[in-house]
Amino acid sequence: STIKFFSSNPSHTLVIRVHPAEVKWPQVDRDSVLSWIKSEYGKELSQNIKVIGPFEDISSYALMNMSDLGLVSTSTTGLEMALIGKPVIVTGKVHYWNKGFTIDPSTDDEYHEMLNSILKQKYVPKLDFNLAEIYAYHIFFESSFGLKSINSENYRTIPPKLEISSFDELLPGNDPILDKICDAIVKGTPFV
Repeated sequence: STIKFFSSNPSHTLVIRVHPAEVKWPQVDRDSVLSWIKSEYGKELSQNIKVIGPFEDISSYALMNMSDLGLVSTSTTGLEMALIGKPVIVTGKVHYWNKGFTIDPSTDDEYHEMLNSILKQKYVPKLDFNLAEIYAYHIFFESSFGLKSINSENYRTIPPKLEISSFDELLPGNDPILDKICDAIVKGTPFV
């Protein structure tokens, strides 16, 4: 529906940045956005719609800085754009959805109303970007835990590399962070 909206509104440019994880993270099984766009539209995309594939060496951060508005489903990019003071429409119920620093439609109709309002009428709802900073700090620094049993050299390794020589290393008393998480799961309490 986003492609159709921009096809009908040629005075606005849509840049679709295909997530680099489609090709850079081994063993990640996800639907290919690039393949879907090619199968649905082939070479029939409007001139105002640009697709940047996962292989292209273009910085997502440079694109964010050049943008007036972000459109994301579940990407962390939405949080990162809010951190630099850019309005973002979030269509998926990602962890930062409905926290006060993004625009969060609940229906497809609301989504299109917001696109019209922002792009055509130049009305951007008031967003609290300070909340984005507080939220990001909490997510990235306060609630990120390192476990002794997981190789911290590269957290994006899929599956993560476990560094244990026996399962006894996972028993209580060997890793205080793991103990805290397990206790919270058993007791049904928060661990952050």
